[in-house]
Amino acid sequence: MGNETLSDRISMAGELGLEESELTGAYDAAHLTNEDLEALRSVLAKNMGGDRENMAHWLRTENSQLGAAPLDLVKTHEGFESVVACLERILNR
Repeated sequence: MGNETLSDRISMAGELGLEESELTGAYDAAHLTNEDLEALRSVLAKNMGGDRENMAHWLRTENSQLGAAPLDLVKTHEGFESVVACLERILNR
């Protein structure tokens, strides 16, 4: 779990419109920190106008550019980087 507490996980999940259990893989398997997930939240919020419902929907839904649901991909560090890069490309169009 690193330095992240359960409270940190719950807070970050809420910021993304998700349940804490949906982020467990990102914290545990990919060894992501709150700072990593804050970077994801920031670029996702910019793309979705800060709408948590839309943010959660985007994370949970299969993405043709990524070949999987972003939430599944963030469970590896490589997948996390792909998701953030995809969001940055979308934002910079």
